[in-house]
Amino acid sequence: MQSFKLSFVLFATLMIVYGSPELDGNIKLFEECAVTNGFNDREKLMQIFEAIKNGDKKLQTLEIPQEFLCTERCFHEKMGLIEIGKFNLDKVKANKYMMLDIPADKIESYLNCLKEIEVTECEDLIKSLECRQI
Repeated sequence: MQSFKLSFVLFATLMIVYGSPELDGNIKLFEECAVTNGFNDREKLMQIFEAIKNGDKKLQTLEIPQEFLCTERCFHEKMGLIEIGKFNLDKVKANKYMMLDIPADKIESYLNCLKEIEVTECEDLIKSLECRQI
């Protein structure tokens, strides 16, 4: 349970760094999804978020656990970012977490990439992470 709580401290820190105004609600949703999906690996969470934040190509070589992908799917669905298996692009554009570090000249490519993804299983969220690398 201790490492689980540390994951959310890390998540809260990352959300503060990202400047999300929905911090409290995001933490609660993320925690609910993590509990439901059995994700509590603080170190892996830090590696993944750092790779995302830095636009790191290393993201493609990280072993991303199923529990994290299912947590992300749940989190995105609860935030309304994924509806009926597709990304809601208007909500994605309005969400600081999703648009973090996407350069202005890459926004259209990023959104077009997300638009092509059909989320039917947790592993499909890998594709959304790859969209950040274009």
